[in-house]
This record gives sequence, structure tokens and C-alpha cells, in this order.
Amino acid sequence: MYAYAVGPATSTLSLGPFELSRSFAIDFCYYVASYGGKLAVYITRNDQEGRERLYVSDNVNGDKHHWICDKVYLNNGTYEAVEFSAEGLRNEFSYVGLDQIDVFDPLQGLSACEKKSKETTIPL
Repeated sequence: MYAYAVGPATSTLSLGPFELSRSFAIDFCYYVASYGGKLAVYITRNDQEGRERLYVSDNVNGDKHHWICDKVYLNNGTYEAVEFSAEGLRNEFSYVGLDQIDVFDPLQGLSACEKKSKETTIPL
């Protein structure tokens, strides 16, 4: 999945609801292209009021114009949503890109999502 937001404004990609039987992480990569722009990640659990900010990107400076990959860890439970929010987009030239959203299994050390193989095995 790839998404991007263009300013001015705040744009949010909301995924959910979902339930986790144990702790997992949400992997993601992002690109912030303008000063003042940020990517923030919020969660809303069914058993709490309001949303909680788990992540906010650093300020953009001259050497930060590249994709950054990171993850946030989620405990087991029922979630109303995980939200990726592009914030501080000051004008139409401001944007945030978001890519490679994935559920990561920290116990196995790999993606918890089943990926379809592009190769076909033919028995001999």
C-alpha cells in the first residue's frame, strides 16, 4: 500500500478496527518533503477514551530527504484504529509519502502477513 498527502492541511489514513491476540508491530516507511511537515501515528483502543500518539517523525532538515522506515509496537487487545497522520503541511508543495505498511511478528522476526509467491512451482 502506498499513500501520500499534499498540503495545506492535515490528512489521516485510518486502518481498523482490528484485534491482536498478542503483541505485534506495525512497520511503515515514510518520506516528509517539507519543513514543518511530520508523520504521526496514533492508536485508538476500544477500552480507552480518545486516541494515543505512539510516534512522531523528526523535523526535516537538509540531509533528511530520504525514505525512513520504522515501527510501532502494539500490545494485545482490541483496537478501533491505527492512524497515520500527515501533519503541518503548510502549502500545496508540502507532502508526506507513506509506504510498506505491514504487520511485523517480533517473535518470528518477520512479516505476519502472508505474501503470495510470484513464482510457480511445477512438480517434475
